Amino acid sequence: KSGTLVVPASIALHDLKNLNPNKLTKHIEDLKQSVDYVIIDGAAGLGREALAAIKAADEVIVVTNPEMPSITDALKTVKLCQELNKPVTGSIVTKTNAKNYDMSIQDIENILEVPIVGIIPEDRAVKKSLAEKEAVVHVYPQSAAAVQYKKLAANLLDIEYTEKIIPFEKKSFLQRLLGL
Repeated sequence: KSGTLVVPASIALHDLKNLNPNKLTKHIEDLKQSVDYVIIDGAAGLGREALAAIKAADEVIVVTNPEMPSITDALKTVKLCQELNKPVTGSIVTKTNAKNYDMSIQDIENILEVPIVGIIPEDRAVKKSLAEKEAVVHVYPQSAAAVQYKKLAANLLDIEYTEKIIPFEKKSFLQRLLGL
């Protein structure tokens, strides 16, 4: 519905044996001829799949969560990008929750030494949308995570984010029944 095209990777273990991550760059270049943007969701960590994704990218946005193990992996990724002369646009911090013992956004930014370009809260709507196999911005567009993803997209595209919030209208039982 959104016009987004997804090219999924195989989940079969036998396909990993024949995987040549170095071919990714050529495939990405081919895709660039027919679409506006190519977003590569690379593997976590610094394995050969993740390295191939970084090498194929024009620029990198590091996605992390506010826990120390994730931040240290993100820092390694930032340093690797610097060694490979790949510009790091910034970092997105996901699964933030004021009730958890998360690292502060300022501390994360100081450690990674790249700007935080998006903060996505932990949100049950994300898990629900995954179960429905739909993007959270389509099935729960007013959820906290969806709004932040849309703000992030607008920010990355350098456009102003505006959205009309549809107020919740409380209806009586009879109104709901007649609406069916």
